[in-house]
Amino acid sequence: YTANNCGPKFYIEKIAEDQKALEDAITDQSAVTDENVTADNVQDLADAKEALKGLKADDNYTEAEKTEIQEEIDRIEALEKVIEETEKEVSDIEAEAGALNPDTVTSDDKAEVEQFIGEMTDKLDDANLTEAQKDRIQQSIDEAKEILDKIAEDQENLNDAFDSVPAV
Repeated sequence: YTANNCGPKFYIEKIAEDQKALEDAITDQSAVTDENVTADNVQDLADAKEALKGLKADDNYTEAEKTEIQEEIDRIEALEKVIEETEKEVSDIEAEAGALNPDTVTSDDKAEVEQFIGEMTDKLDDANLTEAQKDRIQQSIDEAKEILDKIAEDQENLNDAFDSVPAV
């Protein structure tokens, strides 16, 4: 080391650089909230969390600053949990749609299928969904609509059968 990179000025500059990195990491993710975070934010959140963990490990920060860093790490982890929960919801929707069997569905299932379609149509407005997740939900809705069409077709066939029976 030379005198230029180990004196007080060097350490002050290093602390200033680290402080700027901390502020940048927090600022970059501060617009992301539990209301609008999506799976598209996963990498950015992971990068910010790693940067913050690196800063927290640095001995140049006060306990108050380390507490602030940890609070931001906790906020990012909460956002990651929202992303995980949203993906689980989408997977559950797909499983529910997949459980609708066109070969065994009856007219008794019609109200349940209509309710499912309505709830999933509302879910499409969720700001936490990526476009890919919305597409997956839409596919589940389309599958459920096919089930409704099958119920209507079966009901029509039944009505036609009754209509073709001669009156006694």
